[in-house]
Amino acid sequence: MAFLTFLNDPDNNCHIFECGTGRQLDRPAIRTTAEGVLRYLRDLKLQKGDAVMLLGSNTTSFFLGFLGILMAESIVCPQTTDKPEGDYSFFLKDMDAKAVLIPKDIPYQAAASAAAALDVPVIFYKLEQAKGEHHMQLTSNAEASQAQRSAAKTPSGKEAGILNYTSGTTGRPKGVMASTHMMAVREEAYQHSIGYSPQDRVGVTIPVASATHKLAITALACGATLLLPSGGHFNCKTFWQEACEYAMTTVVIVPTMLKLLLAEASQTFPAHQTVPLQRFWSIGASLPTSIHDVVRDTFGASVYEMYGLSETGVATYNDPASPQRSRQGTAGLPVPGFGIRIFNSGGELMAKAGESGEICIKSEGVIKSYWHRPDADEASFLGDWFRTGDAGFLDADGFLTVTGRIKELISCGGAEVSPDEVDEVLQQHPEVAEAAAFAVPESMLGQVAEAAVVLGPDSKLSKEEASAVLRKFAGTRLAKHKVPMTIHVVASIPKSSAQKVQRWQLAEQFGGEQGPNRAARDLSSLNVDEEVQGAWTEELGAPPETGSDNFFSSGGSSMQAAALASNLSKRLETSVDSTLVFQQPVVHNMVTSLQEQLTGAQAQAPSDVPAGPQRLSEEQRRAGIPILKSSRANNLTIGRFTDGVKIGIGVNLIGPLDAEALRKSHWALHERHESLRTVIRPQPDGHMPLLLVQPMSEQMCSFNICNADSKQAATAIARDAYRADYNDEKGPMMRIQIIRLSTERHWLIMAVHHGVSDQISMVIMLRDLAAFYNGFVTAQAHNLPQLAVHDTDHTAWVHQKEAAGLFEADKAFWRKTFAAPNSGLAGIDTSEPQSPPEPCSVHIKMPSQTLQHIRSIAQEHHVPAMAVVLAAYSTAAAQVLDRKGVLVNMIVSGRDHPALETMVSCLIHNLPISLPEAGQCGSETMLKTTAARVSSAMQHSIPYGLIKECAGEHMNASTFLYLNADLDMAQSCPEFHGAQASRLDLSNIAPLYGSFLLRGYRRICLFLRADAEGHIVGGLTYHPAYLNGTQADQLLEKFQGLLQSTWSS
Repeated sequence: MAFLTFLNDPDNNCHIFECGTGRQLDRPAIRTTAEGVLRYLRDLKLQKGDAVMLLGSNTTSFFLGFLGILMAESIVCPQTTDKPEGDYSFFLKDMDAKAVLIPKDIPYQAAASAAAALDVPVIFYKLEQAKGEHHMQLTSNAEASQAQRSAAKTPSGKEAGILNYTSGTTGRPKGVMASTHMMAVREEAYQHSIGYSPQDRVGVTIPVASATHKLAITALACGATLLLPSGGHFNCKTFWQEACEYAMTTVVIVPTMLKLLLAEASQTFPAHQTVPLQRFWSIGASLPTSIHDVVRDTFGASVYEMYGLSETGVATYNDPASPQRSRQGTAGLPVPGFGIRIFNSGGELMAKAGESGEICIKSEGVIKSYWHRPDADEASFLGDWFRTGDAGFLDADGFLTVTGRIKELISCGGAEVSPDEVDEVLQQHPEVAEAAAFAVPESMLGQVAEAAVVLGPDSKLSKEEASAVLRKFAGTRLAKHKVPMTIHVVASIPKSSAQKVQRWQLAEQFGGEQGPNRAARDLSSLNVDEEVQGAWTEELGAPPETGSDNFFSSGGSSMQAAALASNLSKRLETSVDSTLVFQQPVVHNMVTSLQEQLTGAQAQAPSDVPAGPQRLSEEQRRAGIPILKSSRANNLTIGRFTDGVKIGIGVNLIGPLDAEALRKSHWALHERHESLRTVIRPQPDGHMPLLLVQPMSEQMCSFNICNADSKQAATAIARDAYRADYNDEKGPMMRIQIIRLSTERHWLIMAVHHGVSDQISMVIMLRDLAAFYNGFVTAQAHNLPQLAVHDTDHTAWVHQKEAAGLFEADKAFWRKTFAAPNSGLAGIDTSEPQSPPEPCSVHIKMPSQTLQHIRSIAQEHHVPAMAVVLAAYSTAAAQVLDRKGVLVNMIVSGRDHPALETMVSCLIHNLPISLPEAGQCGSETMLKTTAARVSSAMQHSIPYGLIKECAGEHMNASTFLYLNADLDMAQSCPEFHGAQASRLDLSNIAPLYGSFLLRGYRRICLFLRADAEGHIVGGLTYHPAYLNGTQADQLLEKFQGLLQSTWSS
């Protein structure tokens, strides 16, 4: 095994020395003792590539077991001894362990019980010494051993190596398998960078399961001596005694341990004597810059930061031997053989120095896949580059700075806050020993920062004083949105076995302390006026002068309004919606509204006949909106939806594009629009409530096709976007893709689940996306109007109307329409077609069409009738968004504007969108593209002049056309034109539109599309209150007859 060849090198003089016991083994003793483990495993008939779990701590016996398992060409999985039985069971099953080694003197019952339950042999190990020679005493439980001996002798076919598991803080742990080849690559790189020498005496402090044991192996390969701590564990109280007594020269350590040493320095550091320790290697987390100088001044040693993960090994380092290759406060330069790049969230390379993004690593020493987790592989690689999940940037000289975990970044109103930055500022306060910032949910901003601190032993601050004092301190050093909303005093910060801060535990502990989860408060002692003035002062920097002061006239922005509401929520210990600040921006009005809210004063309850959708209370949103049960369960299918449930839009962007600003805008869009974050959760009783959740936004995908056939490549990308599955139960409901044609031209592709949005909503969302983008690029407030009605509000309103029996007239209208002999295309909204539409952001109109009408349109424009049917189903109505943002329905009925209604997907006039330095979006090209799509689908030429005639005077540079997914599906099917009407399948499509019924604003849908095999398929989804089974069958027969008739024409 290449990376263990040092054990046979007569010139290598490495040693393992155990502090406390004084036990020492030289290289020959290490080899012969480890060979004893090898022989024992071979006697148990373990095969090459079998997995073995090894429990222990930083002891000599552990390292000998570790080496012996590798020498047996098995897979070693090191684990600490402090886990619960369930964790060991998971690891044993996941790795398909053939044995588990446990220290004999301390038989860890949790691991032994887990192994026994899975019939995995347990081997107890202990290092013995007799006549000056060391050997490993190994004993196994006889029953398991016999079972192992009788097992099949077929080799596993797996390569030997080291299997570590990630911490699992954001999901179940993932196995990280470093093969012997990867280990050899890493070892060679480490020897030429970190450069241990035979004179080094290397302290080992980090727990064995953290993957840093690989650095310990490198130290042995370099001929150095490993110094193992007394008891096998790091102890800040005895560290300096052992470092001096055994002449430690260097040590690998994590920042938490270094901070502990500093905290205990006055009691434990021998300032009166010469200390041999010269270098601290810091790994595992970024080290605050201020710590470097403190360590040097206190201990006389230098700190050199490294960076790496279990998946990559050490990838960057600061070189002690070269000042030019070392930079304080950074993670250093790449280790030889390792490449470092920064990519943005869209997968584009960030080429400029200082640009932040995700750190990605490429090397032969990096894993190519996770252990039995193909689901994790796809999201973890950009080509050959491994995505670390860490945020950072490279400076002009190539030094890496790590700013934090991407999943731990706090997204406050779309602006990202690094918890590491907040930690460092708080730890600068003399009263603070430790600090950890974390994210908590907030209704308007999405998330806000909070923090937990451990006060120093000499601190004079009380818990009650600490939050205000430390917030004021942070406010002078951080941007306002980065200052923690609340600072909690705790006894200790939760950490993993590798001493990494577990922010998620703090978020779980403190994230639910708002509103109803807190104890009742005595309102008689609460001065609302003072609390409003205090929050106002914190957000605007000065108190209101009079009760008539207006928050926005005093300089407040929409972002500050949301922060004010969040601040008031904390102060008043109740949920304060940010809309209150917009509705009551004047001080005395705001105070009055809050007093009414706190004392339970409520507006008059709505009548039994609601006039229109009303904004739901936060309690209603948390409880979920009850969905009426349907008597026809097959119409209520939810889950994975494909093809026919997407609305797509394509936009031309001319000019430079700030991808990071667009990504933030994407997130902010999800926070603003509830329809993008509503899910349906089926209940055992058959009800399916609609729930509002936190943003489910996926990362934007970015594709660079500068050197490709742009039309063909972009078509394939857009088609994949529309074909991607949506899930009503889990989300997300929107996907955005950026297609880069050149530095000056991009295509923006948006696809939305049709169950939560329509064409009108997409217009609003596109406007909002542009406003957010402008705001992030120019650092100005977006000034968007409040959305008076949301998807959830409209759904609740529909169900209130349903319960009040207000749909009887609508039912009568549709029954009459369907009874007409020439009825073909059915209206798809709740009520009879009307203009203007009811005031909601999730609304769409489509008048019913007759067969004669379809044929008349086709004859007038010299196109086949099937093209009219397709176009009719690609559009419901043409809508105009004027300069004031008012929706106007252009279509009164099909007889008034048949061509516009059937040929133009959606026409947007004077859309107020402008991207900095990007010019206007959209052009006549989009109209031509639409014509080409229909022509390709039908293999008939639909003249461009016809579509331009439909657009009429509204055609201009700010025009956008909606490209419906049905046409994309048709275009992708070569056999579309040759499909036979007799092969229509009208039975398997209806469940796709079940989402419309569940969400409450659709009652009847007839639809048509081309399936993956080129067949034309259609179907009907309906609410049983509108049609019974017989009527539905009759309508389907009419529909099929219409399709057959128009197809043949």
